[in-house]
Amino acid sequence: MNAPIILGKRRSSPLARRLAKEAGIELALVDGSGPQGRVVARDINEAMDRLARKQTSVGGASTLPRAVPSDADIRALYKEDDYELIAHDMMRKTIAR
Repeated sequence: MNAPIILGKRRSSPLARRLAKEAGIELALVDGSGPQGRVVARDINEAMDRLARKQTSVGGASTLPRAVPSDADIRALYKEDDYELIAHDMMRKTIAR
């Protein structure tokens, strides 16, 4: 049995580490687009999309879920009158960043 190849540690956000672990993606193989080359959730989502496209182009159906749902996906779960859409203020935008 071959030993796994370890390519070194890669700086990453906690969310990116969790998403990569759930998707079975090796962080060392993902190029980071965050500050100082840090791997962020967007990078994991792109890696999952590339992997899904690669699997479907080979002929197999993709079984990988999208890691982070879009706002439209979340709004689709509720009836139009069940929620009020409020724009984020500057503090919320800063916290999200």
